Amino acid sequence: MSKPLAHVPDDLRVRVGRPLARRLARGALASAWALRHPREPLSTRPERTASEPRWTLTSDGWDLPIRRIPPRPGASGEPVVLAAEMGQSVHTLDALPERSLARTLHEAGYDVWLFHHRGDPSARPPAVPGVCDVDAVGTLDVPALLDRIEAVTGAPRCLWLGHGLGAHAALVYLATGGDRISGLVSIAAPVHFPRASTRARVVGRVAEWLPAEWRVPLGTVADVLAPGPGERLVRPLAHTSRSIDRRSLLLHGTEAVRCGLIRQAARWFEHGHLTDRTGTVDYSAALASTWVPMLVVTAAGDPLSTPGAVAPLLLGSDRTRLHLDETWSHFDPLLAPEAHQAVYRPVCRWLDDRRDTTWEATPF
Repeated sequence: MSKPLAHVPDDLRVRVGRPLARRLARGALASAWALRHPREPLSTRPERTASEPRWTLTSDGWDLPIRRIPPRPGASGEPVVLAAEMGQSVHTLDALPERSLARTLHEAGYDVWLFHHRGDPSARPPAVPGVCDVDAVGTLDVPALLDRIEAVTGAPRCLWLGHGLGAHAALVYLATGGDRISGLVSIAAPVHFPRASTRARVVGRVAEWLPAEWRVPLGTVADVLAPGPGERLVRPLAHTSRSIDRRSLLLHGTEAVRCGLIRQAARWFEHGHLTDRTGTVDYSAALASTWVPMLVVTAAGDPLSTPGAVAPLLLGSDRTRLHLDETWSHFDPLLAPEAHQAVYRPVCRWLDDRRDTTWEATPF
């Protein structure tokens, strides 16, 4: 006979109870939607690629959940990290078989690692959480992941593909002297930002007052909004994606965000560029002198990743840009029906040209 939930340790009860409650709430929303829209499902059911759950410990005591999709038999198995946007789960990187960067790279022979940093709601903080912001992700979480990958695969360096904050984490790592990423695909990740509106400044100020490790329950809010106004709110960020995919993004891809990440992102808008937590170090300027090759993916319909917003990333050698037209926005490079042809294939070709460098011990 199984133990009652009351006798389960508190940390396990939280990890099990919250996802269960959210699944039940989604089920109720789907039922209500089906009564009003019998011919159209509320969302598509995610089909995740089979992966191995793993954990890695940072030097300051955070226990980070990561997932590995091992290379297929006979593949060369160069490691590549996939990292999602702030507030997004791996849904954007591994949603459906025909629209999954993770599966595409696995089929191309890569060893795929899905990165979850301390901002992820499943990350386990130490007894005294300490810092929890983008600086900590880039300087503590990224090295911990790279150590874990090297311990498992023997590769001293790896390729990195990040969307939004997933790319910013690697950019902070590189700007602070990291040299174990052999190539970076940056998708919709600006390093110059428009000046903050009054509303954005208010959000930043509120985040300043709250403990950095506290979580803003964006996932719960997204669930509630998904059947109605949420899809309309997301539309400007997913022009080319279908309505059902936008609702799926809200229901299956949106997660809680820790206040420390919101706090530092708000400073970027205040200062106008990618900075450290104090606002005194301009990471965007430091990136111009790094040797790492980059493919910078932008979309003309994305209000943030404009040509000027990513210009500093294109100043170094071996930097190129894949620019999508105005019908594409922030999430479309990952979720749009045409993403496989327009984005996945060019990204794979670019990575293939650099895949052997993961096994070199020093920068080329």
